[in-house]
Amino acid sequence: MKNWTINQHLVYTFVCVSSLGDGKINTSEKEAWWGNCNVIVPDMSKDEYSKVVTEVSDEFEKLGDEDARKAQYKNSLEALKEIFTSDQDRFKVIKNLAYIVRADKVTEDKEKEMVEEVVKVLDMTDKVDLSIQSILYVNLKK
Repeated sequence: MKNWTINQHLVYTFVCVSSLGDGKINTSEKEAWWGNCNVIVPDMSKDEYSKVVTEVSDEFEKLGDEDARKAQYKNSLEALKEIFTSDQDRFKVIKNLAYIVRADKVTEDKEKEMVEEVVKVLDMTDKVDLSIQSILYVNLKK
């Protein structure tokens, strides 16, 4: 969405990875969202986070279908790419999205594909090793 902040784009990617990957959002994934926000954007307050989650969830629902939601997912990833310009910051985003994927202890193929898309959009393909099918670990290439 136009005029979204980093926080909105980030939380939107969390919602998408959780929902579009396996069709549901569970409590462990929601808990991971807040923890990951603390790592990636530590200045976000709990009140702001709650507001952002509500706004982003409402927008996710308004988009209606999977194609529209995936299009916004890619837009949000592009926005994050412009905000997080260092490899270290981009790796942090990837690692935290992978953490959300495995929060429910089950990794679906669609979830893996979504993390692979993050790696591609953030121009980290040659720097990140996603060789483990279940995304149990995301590592920098040696």
